[in-house]
Amino acid sequence: MNTTGKSRNGGFHAVRMLAAGIGIVLLALSALALRPTEARAEKVNMMMSFLLNGRHSWYFSARENGLYKKAGLEVTIRRGFGGADTVKKMAAGAAEFCETDLGNIIIGRTRGANLKMVSIHLRKAPFAIMSLAKTGIVKPKDLEGRVIGFSQRADAIWTLFPGYAAATGIDITKVKSLSMVPSAKVGALLAGKVDAITGFVDTLGGVFKVKRKKVNSLSFADGGFNIYASGIAIADKTLGNPCLVKRFVKASNQGVSWTIDHPDQAVAIMANQTGKGKKILRAQLAGAIPLLGYVVKPENRSKIGHLDPKEVVRSVGIVNRYMKLGGKVKPADVYTNDFVN
Repeated sequence: MNTTGKSRNGGFHAVRMLAAGIGIVLLALSALALRPTEARAEKVNMMMSFLLNGRHSWYFSARENGLYKKAGLEVTIRRGFGGADTVKKMAAGAAEFCETDLGNIIIGRTRGANLKMVSIHLRKAPFAIMSLAKTGIVKPKDLEGRVIGFSQRADAIWTLFPGYAAATGIDITKVKSLSMVPSAKVGALLAGKVDAITGFVDTLGGVFKVKRKKVNSLSFADGGFNIYASGIAIADKTLGNPCLVKRFVKASNQGVSWTIDHPDQAVAIMANQTGKGKKILRAQLAGAIPLLGYVVKPENRSKIGHLDPKEVVRSVGIVNRYMKLGGKVKPADVYTNDFVN
């Protein structure tokens, strides 16, 4: 019996099988090389300035629609405990990214908390002092002799109130205040324990809208204290990882654009992820979108996140002047457009 041919055929077959197997492995490795972000998602944390609200829908939309995943990121979103507190914690390394306002970044610089804004969202400041319409507080000077309720720890609005008072001629020595936990502010106002409270025109305004309460809002922006507000900030040390920052900023800004076009879907995502009521979230988001400014228009979407150098200079000048910082902080210290698309 001649077995030589069979052995050779068997050997050739084994070689072909081995080659095919190696080919499959190489193809698999090649696929992984082409999709590194899918293979190794980088875990990062995003800290908000305060309680999660309708405005944060764009971050949750970016996450749940896979925009962060596409960028190779696995993002955990956490609430904050006040803008100033978030800045302080960020500087200490509590998260890679945060949502805060330029005012607190400027003030933080004078206290050793070095952050930079890398993407701006709210171009009009949402800061306000809110009161029930029946109290008759309709202009800044009406706050003199009244009691303002503010959040304990690091209330961003209360931190900036001295600047607003200086800009509008309020004698701050005649304004009384009462510190309380954030969740107690609305109840204290409705019960008459305070005459007014600090709040954001979009978030707290949304709450009062759903409660059908008539309120007066003294807007910082309308009172001449308008500064760049909510956006994405990073600690100086994170500047050393530009690839990470660019990916996060791009995905987040895509989330903003998607939310503008799909507000109801964005609110549904937010409600599902947080358990918060859709009515309040929708009212809050409706109040926030106009604060985004000109980028709401489709033809301007490519400018989402871009900080206008002139507006930064103006914002820094306002805070330096009215917060009596003596020009210690320079515009270049607090922002960069290097990571915006």
